[in-house]
Amino acid sequence: MASLAILLSVLWLPFESSVDQASGKTAYSVQDLVRGLKAREAAIRNFQVKAELKVKSKSRYTGEYLQSANVQTTCRDNRTQRFWYRKIGQVYNSPGHPAHGGKEFFFDIEEFMAFDGERTRKLTWPRGTNAKPDEMLRSGTIYPGRKEWIVVDPGAFTTMLNNENISGYIDEVPLQHVLLTDSDRLVLAEIRRPRSPNDPPDQVETRQRLWIDVEHGMVVTRRESSLLRKGEREWIPVHASRLEDLFEAEKGIWLPREYSEESYQVLPGKEPYLVSAITAVLSDWSINRELRDSEFKVTFPEGTLVHDETSGATYKAKDVTDRRVAQSAKLSEELRDSFRQIRPEDPRASNPSFPYWRWTLSALGGIVLAVAAVKIPWKRRKKEPADG
Repeated sequence: MASLAILLSVLWLPFESSVDQASGKTAYSVQDLVRGLKAREAAIRNFQVKAELKVKSKSRYTGEYLQSANVQTTCRDNRTQRFWYRKIGQVYNSPGHPAHGGKEFFFDIEEFMAFDGERTRKLTWPRGTNAKPDEMLRSGTIYPGRKEWIVVDPGAFTTMLNNENISGYIDEVPLQHVLLTDSDRLVLAEIRRPRSPNDPPDQVETRQRLWIDVEHGMVVTRRESSLLRKGEREWIPVHASRLEDLFEAEKGIWLPREYSEESYQVLPGKEPYLVSAITAVLSDWSINRELRDSEFKVTFPEGTLVHDETSGATYKAKDVTDRRVAQSAKLSEELRDSFRQIRPEDPRASNPSFPYWRWTLSALGGIVLAVAAVKIPWKRRKKEPADG
């Protein structure tokens, strides 16, 4: 806690400002904002939060608005980018599939997904089934590197802007305007990217606005992206989000209890329309706790059909583990390569009458024996408890 207090003091003590003579309001520099935002970002090493989400989205097939709900608990380690989340939610089924009578609907699922620093694992099964649902209904996937399938990036609840720290974004794209809003504590930072002579004739001008609460730990409580079409005067919103009902989780660190966002589709010559609207009730916050490596592990229960994108293998869990599949594949490759290696001085290499079919049969036999050697001892192992 002492180090945290020192870190947060960096935000306040050197935070210089001046009074704008024309408006009489406090003015802040870009350096002020970047320094304050970096202090907040560094203060939150990791976090966990439960989000109860309601989603309104427009169907691209029927044009009607659909309603769905998700409950998602997420943990993220900002320093290592490890994460896990557990979700009870609804998955969209597009119309037209004969298996479902051509209907458009949502079906409920449960999902556990985690990135351990090397690979991402996802376990999904239908909502409402028992602890060991039919193995044909449960699926697992292993992704190389980091993958994340979520409705809303939980980083948006803390310090992130489209998976990027806001301070880095402001540093990279210089601010056009920094001014104090009518509120006593909100600073409006505006970033514009105007058209240039080399742009296409229909190129739009874009604007990003950030409302920063300087009295509540530099929380970006409102964000707005908009565009200005050529020949028009009014800015058209493309995306907007808000954080509300702030509370002080730790000294100097303020977090929201509510989140909302809206996204719009803007097409040339057409009126903008709402694509999706999301609201979230946020609870069960925790920050900067000690994280265990086991939290970021997904174990596939017996019978789960697993697809490993790192090797291309598909198998049922506990028949062969992904580790065993990798070992078997490596051993098979080594055996295959060993049979392909013929020394240049070997006269058989240039002998067209040499019976290569015998080598092929020998190689195949070796591969079969290698797989059997891996698989048979494994089946004798004691079963591991299911997780996830």
